[in-house]
Order: sequence, then C-alpha cells, then structure tokens
Amino acid sequence: MTIKELFFSGCIILFLLSTENSKAQDHNFFSPDGKLELTVNTDEGIKWSLKYKGERIILPSTFEMEFATGTIPDPEYRIKSFETEQIEEVYEPVVAHKNSVISDRHTMVSLEFRKNYKIVFSLYDDGFAYRFETDFKENMIVLNERSIINFVPGSKVWYPLEDDFMSHNERTYIESDIDTLNENHLA
Repeated sequence: MTIKELFFSGCIILFLLSTENSKAQDHNFFSPDGKLELTVNTDEGIKWSLKYKGERIILPSTFEMEFATGTIPDPEYRIKSFETEQIEEVYEPVVAHKNSVISDRHTMVSLEFRKNYKIVFSLYDDGFAYRFETDFKENMIVLNERSIINFVPGSKVWYPLEDDFMSHNERTYIESDIDTLNENHLA
C-alpha cells in the first residue's frame, strides 16, 4: 500500500469512528445551585436521568404523549435544537400565605423537534419538572400520557397509604421502600 492509500484509508476509518460516536449523545444540565444534574440521552429515543450531589437518584427513564394521530416523541424524531435559559422571577401573591414574595429560580431546558413540538425540562434547586409544548395547527386528541420513572433500588418515599377512594386526604405519611409499593397501593 502506498502512503497516499494509507492516509486515505486512515481518514475513512477516523470518519467512521467519529460518526459512530456522535450517535450516542448525552446532554447534561444543572440546577441553579449546581446540585441537581439532568442528563438527557438522545441515542435511542429520549431518555433522562437525575443525579443529586453527584449521586444517581433516577435511572434512565422515559415519557411520551400519545395522540390519535401519533406519539411524541416521535420514534422517527429529529432534534432541531437544545436551548438553555436561567430563569429568575419574583411573584408577589395577592394574599400572602407564608411569603409575601415567591422566588421562581430554575434552569429551563427546551428540546425542540422538527415536527412542531418541544419537551421542556425545569431544574429547580429542590426539584424537577417536564412538560410537552406543541405548535400543531389542528386540534389534537390526547389518548394517553406515559411517564416511566426508574428509581434507584432501595429508594425511600413518604407515602400516604389509603384504604379506599373515599378519603378525607389527611392520612399519615409512612416512610417506605419504593420497591415495596405496587399497583394495589392507593394514595
């Protein structure tokens, strides 16, 4: 093999390796105080996980919204952009209960797709939320929304055990291993 052929072969191998590695994409985001870390993986579908102070608290998890016309995130999704914004807002409630000023401080992450929808994550110093946003022209019928959250084994939860659906909603919260709760438990 000549030097020219070796160089060309080397370039092809490097190109193939770099495109293979670019498929697996982890995007990391942090709460304003830096203690809560969200990882969004876009390798095969959209998966998210959480760490608190460097310790994993939620294993890779998924969510989706099912419409009469399809599901988001679409299995054939194409990501248009990731946008991150630091939110610092203050609200003054008309009737102050505990505070006369409410601070809304969080990191907002928008994952925008080419088919007119977004998944928006909000990372607070003490919590996490997500929502779907759409810009569909026609009315949509939502059939189902699924959120599959994979907790780290041995996780604890404060659980308000109920006996039936007729409740005064003043139950004692019981500390339990999350692994011991199942579909027969009411809350």
